[in-house]
Amino acid sequence: NRFYTLTLDYEYEVLRGIAPPAYAALAMRELLRSGVKRECFSDWAIKMHENAVSVPHAMLRFRITRDSFKDAQVLADPVTLYDSFALGDGAAALVLSSSPNPGDSHVEVVFSGSEVGLPAYARDRVSDLAASRRLLRYVVEKYGVDLRRSAVELHDSYTVYPIAMLRDLGYADERC
Repeated sequence: NRFYTLTLDYEYEVLRGIAPPAYAALAMRELLRSGVKRECFSDWAIKMHENAVSVPHAMLRFRITRDSFKDAQVLADPVTLYDSFALGDGAAALVLSSSPNPGDSHVEVVFSGSEVGLPAYARDRVSDLAASRRLLRYVVEKYGVDLRRSAVELHDSYTVYPIAMLRDLGYADERC
């Protein structure tokens, strides 16, 4: 988290002792108050650890259970160690194609984009990931991508962020 803190506003946040787990805790509390069940976050963590078991270069190649998740060290209540990330883990590349491309290794990039949002301390809700939501909506509308049938990389440094994004976009089930 010391390195992750480098992404924050040094004078406004870091000098005041605000760290990424605190923002994740505030965002998680918002979602819990809105009706999201705590099991939704544990299910995400359990699934990510399950996925990592078969990835040779993953840092955390072990399964966790609901019991081990429940008993994990608290970082910033209600965020626990298993709600958090391994700093070196995480990378993704996705190529979508309507047809196979045998013998031709060239790929045409038709879209690359980014959005910038307000820092967490300036948002009405810490769990509001408006910049990510705008970018995903743009891709859906411009290219007709159905996120239910696509692989999408979501910011998941803490379990709360992908859940917040999926809820904002209307893709989470009723308990999440």
